[in-house]
Amino acid sequence: MSLSEKTADNSWRDCGLIVLFWLVPALLLCPFENIPYVDDWAYAWPVEWLLKHHELRVLEWSSSPNLTQALWGALFCVATGFSFTALRISTWILSAACLCGIYLLLREIRVARGNAFIGTAAIALNPIFFSLSFTFMTDVPFLTAMIWSVYTNVLGLNRKRHHWFFIAALLSAMAISIRPVGIAIPASAGLLLAWKRKEIGVKLETLFLVLFPLLATALVAWWWIHHRQVNANISGFPGIPKTRLVWLKYAMPTLPGVTLNGLIFLAGAVGISLLPLTCSSRIANKQTIIIFAALLLLVLIAHLCSVGYSLPLNTGSAWEWNGINSPQELIPNHTPIRDPAGLTAVLFIALASSAILIGCSVKQQWEVSKLFLLLLIVLSFAEMVVLWLFNDRYALPIFPLAIALLLASECQQRTWLAISSLCVFAVYSLIGEHNVCSYNHAVWSAVAELRARGIGDNQIDGGYVVNGWLHYAHPENAPRDESGQVYVVGMTTTSRTLPFQISEKPVAGRELLDTIKYNQWLGPGGELYLLK
Repeated sequence: MSLSEKTADNSWRDCGLIVLFWLVPALLLCPFENIPYVDDWAYAWPVEWLLKHHELRVLEWSSSPNLTQALWGALFCVATGFSFTALRISTWILSAACLCGIYLLLREIRVARGNAFIGTAAIALNPIFFSLSFTFMTDVPFLTAMIWSVYTNVLGLNRKRHHWFFIAALLSAMAISIRPVGIAIPASAGLLLAWKRKEIGVKLETLFLVLFPLLATALVAWWWIHHRQVNANISGFPGIPKTRLVWLKYAMPTLPGVTLNGLIFLAGAVGISLLPLTCSSRIANKQTIIIFAALLLLVLIAHLCSVGYSLPLNTGSAWEWNGINSPQELIPNHTPIRDPAGLTAVLFIALASSAILIGCSVKQQWEVSKLFLLLLIVLSFAEMVVLWLFNDRYALPIFPLAIALLLASECQQRTWLAISSLCVFAVYSLIGEHNVCSYNHAVWSAVAELRARGIGDNQIDGGYVVNGWLHYAHPENAPRDESGQVYVVGMTTTSRTLPFQISEKPVAGRELLDTIKYNQWLGPGGELYLLK
């Protein structure tokens, strides 16, 4: 057996260790409850519809076609019937595959075995990836398809075996069918082919890498347009595809300010997420200070030009300063939480982390495979700017690419410091996910209690997730106005109320029926109020 074959064999064994490691939080938290979380009700609906009607459709509310994801989730529901438990398990399996793909990618670009484990752990224990791995949101399925597409791309580039490009193109098309922003993958490949065509060689295999995903994009777009399910009038609601297309006309006039906003946002999001690796990297201070000063200059320019930007860990992020984004913010009568003044200091820490990342990354030999990673980061950022995707969830696909460039550089890692930082992330993620699960369980226990009292779904206002699943996704159970049209409180109307409400606090004029208590780790528990 050759040295490369032995290395590959050991890498696959290491993947087995990663899966075993990833089993620990799943067994510890048991987060696979049969209830929706945030937006995943919208992505679960196509699975339920497919199982019932043997037809694949997608809700107009959904901002992604999630075609491949729906088929994948349906496989897990065939034997037992539709359930969020099965869908959550399906995503967890993909998250394990994603971590294996990240590890194999790091090894392929010659990252040492120990550092490759650390880099993989930096994604696994990241609170955003950690929490989303136990949901049916599109983030993890998309990231999995993207990472394996990138990995097979790199295999083809490094080993000059162009048959890998066929697999990469298929995986790229699958990523696009989950989220349209996956178009950045073949676009990056196309730019790389144009830039390094002599080194790579323009052949059928390399052209297929670009043309097949583009054809898949056109087919997915056609399918999406003709298979949307309209259950209620949601015109004008922010975030849905129709509204985003309308907003595109503002993209070019506002591009300079939005780009500046995007640069600060991305430096903050990536910097704080990669902190366990950047704080343990050895790099010359002078270079880091220059880059850090340049990032601070961007912040100063934003202030002088009155360009708004979001701080890392701010309220509304997937990873908030006080924990993982909780369904609390989606429940009626929730008291808004103000960001503490100290978040500005977090921005400076994040910018310093990004400065180390950039300083390390530029100090390396820019082989073709690494240029591909860099192009993908740049084009992903361009999509974020044009579509105004300024939430740390949307920056998640950039994290493993940045980790790969960081660990492939000449900067050495202080292993003990990296592991210590990752342990902090692990504790944070475990506590945050437990608290989210506990609160979410309380919300749906409140729904169950109201149902047990003989109250119909069309009379219950439980906030965004409850109303979305019970009313918008199932209009046969939704309240209707005087003309018989479906309305969904908080989604299609803010002027109507329902007889019964699940609330964060008592409300004057409503009778208190009962309370549902929930516990929180390292913090006070609370209770939800059932109001009439």
